[in-house]
Amino acid sequence: YVPAEGMTDADMARGHTEVFLQVLSGAGFAKPNPSPMFPNPPGLLRLEPFSEGLRERIWWGAGTNATAEWAAKLGVNLQSSTLKIDDDTGLTTSKDILEAMAKGSGPSRLLVTLGYAGWAPGQIEDEIKRNGWLTVAARPSLIFDLEPEERLGAAMGLLGLNYGNLADVAGHA
Repeated sequence: YVPAEGMTDADMARGHTEVFLQVLSGAGFAKPNPSPMFPNPPGLLRLEPFSEGLRERIWWGAGTNATAEWAAKLGVNLQSSTLKIDDDTGLTTSKDILEAMAKGSGPSRLLVTLGYAGWAPGQIEDEIKRNGWLTVAARPSLIFDLEPEERLGAAMGLLGLNYGNLADVAGHA
């Protein structure tokens, strides 16, 4: 498929998806054969076998705000491998991003991290509630504009803390 003049690939995909969602809702879309082997119901034919509620079980992935907003307007469940930080920054687990980077068309700034987290269910949430973690608002400048060894101090500065003033032992008052 090639998008029409002035239309992007994303516009074309959204348009095709809207037609697909209408078909899933049970609306007729196909003209019946004028010479059928068996009688057709009157009007346009719908997708058969029809599955009540199938349309509500469709999930759509979005890598842009425009696509996420479009999905929300249609009432489509949104699934994304990218957590948007702001209009220009996201945290992703998408293999597509790595493939785009290999072709030279990926993000202009990136930080690739690898690791493993073995938390039990609810463990990290509990640790955050007990102030076991210091959390700050996501700032792309912390990630992309600072050297790795400068990031912790800068993040703590957002909380009004000086890393050098912290003790490495706990005490009791």
